[in-house]
Amino acid sequence: MPIPTGLWKYNIKGVLERIADEAYQRRAWFAPDGDFQSPSELCMELFDDNFFDDFIGDKDVGFDKDQQTKAKAFSSALKGFFAKRPRYPDPKVVLSDPEWRMIRDEARALLENLAL
Repeated sequence: MPIPTGLWKYNIKGVLERIADEAYQRRAWFAPDGDFQSPSELCMELFDDNFFDDFIGDKDVGFDKDQQTKAKAFSSALKGFFAKRPRYPDPKVVLSDPEWRMIRDEARALLENLAL
């Protein structure tokens, strides 16, 4: 049974918010009482759990061409980031990486553009 579009949007928005939020990442990746989520898990949650690439083009989601283009560019950037790193990169290295800062900025911009 397919996931309802409203729930799908909610789930995607939540993952993008966590990708965009450095404070969340510091808590989740380093605080003793954090979520213990890793950078790789964020990526897997977006693509494997929530099928982000399918989401982008789904007619019920209703993105226009510009929104689809921006979402696809973000998808490519995020996949490219992880493709150049070990399967489970060190969160300290990820957090200090300038490319990750750009990914966070792109996630924030995408959230604004998609208006989820």
